[in-house]
Amino acid sequence: MTVFVASKWWPNNHGHVLVVPNEHYENLYELPVHLAGPIHYVTQLVAHAMKEAYGCDGISTRLHNERQSDTSGVGESVGKSLRETIERLSR
Repeated sequence: MTVFVASKWWPNNHGHVLVVPNEHYENLYELPVHLAGPIHYVTQLVAHAMKEAYGCDGISTRLHNERQSDTSGVGESVGKSLRETIERLSR
C-alpha cells in the first residue's frame, strides 16, 4: 500500500493522509479481505501520528466508494478504494 500526505488542502487544516492499496480496486466491494485489515491498521497508525503531531481535537476517517455520477462537482471523483484521514480542529 501507499500512504501520502496531501498538505494544506483546506484552509486552517494541516492536510490529510491517503492510504491506498497499490493494486487497483474500484471500491470496497472488490477489496480483498487480506488487505482490509492492514489498510485499517495503517489508518489507525496515521490517526495516532496526526493527533500527536498536530494536537488536534479529533480525527475523522472516511472510505471512498464509487464515483459520484452527477456533475455537481461535489463528491468523489477517484475511481479507487482508499482511506482518507483528516484532522478536526475546534474553531
